[in-house]
Amino acid sequence: MVNHKTYHTAPDCLVLQGGARRAVFSLGFLRSARPALQEVNLIAAVSSGVAVACAHLLDRHEEAFELCLDAARDFRNGFSIGKWFCGQRPTQHFASYRALINRLVNVSRWQQLHRHPTRLRILIGLSPGRSRLVAGALAFTAFRLRRSVPGLTPYVIEAQQCHQRNEFISAMLASAAVPIACPLPIIADRVAVDGSTITPIPLCAAEGSLRPLLVLTQLPPPRPIPSHLQRVAPDPDQTHSAWDLGNEQGLRSLYEQGLAAGQHYARTNTMPDG
Repeated sequence: MVNHKTYHTAPDCLVLQGGARRAVFSLGFLRSARPALQEVNLIAAVSSGVAVACAHLLDRHEEAFELCLDAARDFRNGFSIGKWFCGQRPTQHFASYRALINRLVNVSRWQQLHRHPTRLRILIGLSPGRSRLVAGALAFTAFRLRRSVPGLTPYVIEAQQCHQRNEFISAMLASAAVPIACPLPIIADRVAVDGSTITPIPLCAAEGSLRPLLVLTQLPPPRPIPSHLQRVAPDPDQTHSAWDLGNEQGLRSLYEQGLAAGQHYARTNTMPDG
């Protein structure tokens, strides 16, 4: 079962939530719903939702899912705080995500994204200054309280305004920079953290859109959203850990839920020719 409604106006914008491995739901949805998304001219995304946006714009949904499965097969789960004290990442999450997006967005595909007429906006959280300790503490507090905290501010980067692939890849990684698990980069002379610390549903990056479609990766949503907005989300009765990246069967289940949701959306929202 997938949560959905029937709508009669085509969306002009996609708003993609992150959620680590739960983002494969969005990947499946966008693949199946594509016929009903022809008027979309803007995608606002955060964290792993940015990788999903890239796969959609490149029409590489199936390939991106296979990359997720490859990462799951190679993934060594677990968390070791001792590694952090030795100057290493305590988990494999960052390395896996970086490898995935570098394979998905190679040099030629970056050129395709850079020229794409559909704009892609990436939400990043910025701390007050250059202290990673302060940034990490603020981000941790925001995640625990499930709301934004004073000191963290939104920063939006548009893919088409990036001049080089490395700049774009850095923005993708910054949008998913979870403290301790990931390095916290410097963006605009401030420490950047996962954009979900600002809001897990990046509506603030969708400014200018009239008919946004929110593609959520969990229900209930982590924060209230206006009831009139179109949205789609997986079944709230099925619990999927965001961080269990090594669970291949769980990935398949989420992707299949997304495919089913997209098929329903396309059937009920695609206007017949003529």
